[in-house]
Amino acid sequence: PWQALSAPISPLASEAAQQQYLVPCPPLPVEMLNEASEDACTSDGGSDSVCSELFMNTRADIDMHRPQSVVSGPKPASVTSIPATLASAQLPAPQVHACTRQDVEVALRGESGIINFPKVPCLRKRETIGAALALICDHASGGALICVGDARSFQQVFVAADELANRRVPAIRVCDGGYMTQRLKGVHITDPIFAEAFREFTERSDTDCWPEGYADVPARGLPKDGAFLIASSGYRLKCAAKLLGMVPPGCWEKKGTKHEAALACAAAVAGCCVLVRSDAGTVHIVMRDKDQLHVYSLDSDV
Repeated sequence: PWQALSAPISPLASEAAQQQYLVPCPPLPVEMLNEASEDACTSDGGSDSVCSELFMNTRADIDMHRPQSVVSGPKPASVTSIPATLASAQLPAPQVHACTRQDVEVALRGESGIINFPKVPCLRKRETIGAALALICDHASGGALICVGDARSFQQVFVAADELANRRVPAIRVCDGGYMTQRLKGVHITDPIFAEAFREFTERSDTDCWPEGYADVPARGLPKDGAFLIASSGYRLKCAAKLLGMVPPGCWEKKGTKHEAALACAAAVAGCCVLVRSDAGTVHIVMRDKDQLHVYSLDSDV
């Protein structure tokens, strides 16, 4: 059905001109139509006056049930309130020191000191940190995160999965089903096999996963992400690991989640040395000395 507007339409107007004066009118409810039909059929006179009165009454009912939007046009859209911005955590910044790779290697040997570079009394641990530095600088082809520390110190911080029930504590989860952890089992960090596996792991790809055509079939399609946790002895504790639930100890401005995880791990695990490499190739070393976090930023030419 169509409802004509009150503006007159000339009989000579074109059909298109007439259509613009018409707006759709919703159909009358079925109950009302049935009632009107019964009234028309049972009217005694059937005269034009009765039909006209019935039509006018029905027309009034139509107007009463017709949505206001038909007459007054569309209603303005409702205004959605804008939520308040969440506040950022205000945390202390670590002390950042500029140095070279050679400075770090000399400090590890204890021959001279970079300012505030913590002493590493264990010779085996110093050698492991030096090997991790070589991996980060010489073999990594993308972003990487290596954490070197005593196995017992890691165990004291990261709770085993079967002990997690309803406890909000730091935990470790692998993101590749344990593939890299198994692959490097019993392989020392100084072994060329370790270096080659690490290089392949850090290679960039569009999917951040091992290629579907990779030679080692179990690796195909698995994520290439996460940290390498290395014991002071030089053997892996966990690879491709997500470090979960650690409280952020500080704020590293203009750095991403990988660098924030490096800060958190160095703060939480006693005596831990964390090496982090960005996708762009910049290398940082994070260590804690008492209650202060120190970041050693290596020159880009490493």
